[in-house]
Amino acid sequence: MNILDMRTLVLNQIIIYALCTGVVALLWRQNRRRFAGLVFWLANFLMQTVALVLLILRGPVPLWVSAIGTNALIWGGTVLLYVGLERFVEKRSKQIHTGVLLAVLVAVHGYFTLIQPDLAIRNINTSVGLVIFSLLIAWLMLRRVGTAMRPMTRMVGWMFVGFALVSVGRILVNIAIPPGDDFFQTVGLFDMLLILAYQILFFGVTFSLYLMINKRLFLELEIQQTTLQQSEARYRHLVELSPEAIVVYHNDTIDFVNSAAVALMGAAHAGDLLGRNIFEFLHPDYHAVARERVARVLAQGEPAPLLEQKLVRLDGSIVDVEITTALLEHQGQPALQTIVRDVAERKQAEDVIRLRLRLFEFAADHSLDELMQKALDEIGELTSSPIGFYHFVEADQKMLSLQAWSTRTLQEFCQAEGKGMHYSIDQAGVWVDCVHQRKPVIHNDYAALPHRKGMPPGHAEIKRELVVPTMREGRIVSILGVGNKPVDYHEKDVELVAYVADVVWSIVERKRAEVELRRYAEQLALQNAELDAFAHTVAHDLKNPLGIALGYAKLLEKEYADLSSNDLQESLHTIVRYGKKLDTIIDELLLLASVRKEEVSHTPLKMAEIVQEVCRRLQETEQVQVHISMPEPSVWPVAIGYAPWVEEVWANYINNAIKYGGNPPHIDIGWEVLAPDTPASFIRFWVRDGGPGLTPEAQSKLFAPFTRLGQARVQGHGLGLSIVQRIVEKLGGEVGVESAPGCGSTFFFTLPVADSAVAQ
Repeated sequence: MNILDMRTLVLNQIIIYALCTGVVALLWRQNRRRFAGLVFWLANFLMQTVALVLLILRGPVPLWVSAIGTNALIWGGTVLLYVGLERFVEKRSKQIHTGVLLAVLVAVHGYFTLIQPDLAIRNINTSVGLVIFSLLIAWLMLRRVGTAMRPMTRMVGWMFVGFALVSVGRILVNIAIPPGDDFFQTVGLFDMLLILAYQILFFGVTFSLYLMINKRLFLELEIQQTTLQQSEARYRHLVELSPEAIVVYHNDTIDFVNSAAVALMGAAHAGDLLGRNIFEFLHPDYHAVARERVARVLAQGEPAPLLEQKLVRLDGSIVDVEITTALLEHQGQPALQTIVRDVAERKQAEDVIRLRLRLFEFAADHSLDELMQKALDEIGELTSSPIGFYHFVEADQKMLSLQAWSTRTLQEFCQAEGKGMHYSIDQAGVWVDCVHQRKPVIHNDYAALPHRKGMPPGHAEIKRELVVPTMREGRIVSILGVGNKPVDYHEKDVELVAYVADVVWSIVERKRAEVELRRYAEQLALQNAELDAFAHTVAHDLKNPLGIALGYAKLLEKEYADLSSNDLQESLHTIVRYGKKLDTIIDELLLLASVRKEEVSHTPLKMAEIVQEVCRRLQETEQVQVHISMPEPSVWPVAIGYAPWVEEVWANYINNAIKYGGNPPHIDIGWEVLAPDTPASFIRFWVRDGGPGLTPEAQSKLFAPFTRLGQARVQGHGLGLSIVQRIVEKLGGEVGVESAPGCGSTFFFTLPVADSAVAQ
């Protein structure tokens, strides 16, 4: 072959290497950010191309530059390719040995170029370097990479196996047929064929690198798709397991819902929701706010903050929710994902806490009846129950007493009488099943209950009911019930009603204790006032007769010898009379104490005999002539009472009539039956005098404890009428007076009729 042919062959190789360099440069530009090491590939191809340019310029370029530079570039480029391939397959290693080998090869080449020129040895040295570096690359591509990457690196590895074989062939050719000193003039046919093989392998390496890049891209794409599918599967799994409702929608149309969303919206399955407008499930009051939030998320791409809204379920019920909305890609299109959290329980808990505080505050300045009605109104609103009632259960666990209806029950549903009524649990309807079972009871189909009883006239129609008993120390103390919720009652309602019922009973107990404490305080204050008045009254009433008796006793002590028999007799008579008065006061004090403390048996009274005995006793002690008119003994009615106490009542009334009934006193005694046709009738007994009468102001003070009228201070004492009032009230009756100035006075008291019979 002539010199033109060899130069043409090298020139052709330069063109091929330049084209391959362009391909690698394109691969580097497209994938430099994705894969490591591509810049070393590009450097290798550039160095290989420059090496050929130096080779073809041999002549104009000195031999030592062309020969040494060409081979240094070929070996150095191959080493850089090896380094780049290591980085590409992520199998980096230290390159000290390749650097040492490269230096040895360059030194040998320089020796046989400059000191002892020998083309055959230089060709063999070049081929040895290519064999070593090609085998390193082949080992990397075929053995060092992982099994997952070998399918994509295998072709490149075999290409460098080919490079190694061609280089071995060239070594053998140069040993067998040593060339001359001029590469372009003395190279043989075999050597040219081997150079042509280098060109073909170089093109094959470029093509295999291109294929390796594409396979790596496809592999990563498959990995990404698999990862994406796995991620999507995990996402769907997590979304399905999420306790919070997740809704994905595009153009307001629902594209995806998880199982929590299906349950929250009251659907049977996801198909009931897909394709529907998301705003169907938002309360109309929140539509404007929701659309503004959606527009802001779409425009800004930032998630919307949490917002409390009301969700309308498929059955029309309303649930309090908390939502947040974010932008995402769904099926290749921008969509919105809304996470919905049911906060009904949280809000209900907050409402219950606020309710408890409201009830305690309300109880501070309202009555017990108002408190119970308020509690029923509140629990009715929380459970959407228009009917509410509250009962006390008596200590015997057999009787009930209706205490309160809710306001709506009274205004809209129930006109039946019954507040405060006591009736047996055994006679009550199915709602007292909670007493028998000692636990809350739900009747969501009241009309279908086989053991239900009829309702009284005016009673509300019951469709559903929830009744909860309140327990204290093993006893049921109260029952709170709600009814006619639009949907079925459930366990959450039971917890809520039971909690409120317990709060109500706690307040009832406290309210009762406050009432009892207030009653005790009032009673104690009254007793203290009575004791104070009692002390003043007793001191006054005892001091006057005692002072007179002591005065006469001192008179007798000092002047006994000088007094006549008449004076002595009068003094002794006065002392005896005032001593009896003191004795009477003391007896009355003892009687008052017994009335306050003792419990006596009430028996039928022979009232005519009692009155006659009192009249006899008073006429014997009084100094004036008294005219007393009364019915015959045979017609007196039979009352219930305690004879010794009733005798004292008559004694006080008749004694006052004698003292203040005129001169001479004229007294009428009588009786009348009050409401004779009723089961619990009373007899009114009275004493009428012909005295000056009493003004309304005097009448109002007459029965005040331990006080007496101004005219009574002359002769009477202040305990009598107070004792009368205590006795009669203790026996279940009443006292009073009817009087007017100048018309006399009628003092009366009442007692229950014995067996509702009046003696004729």
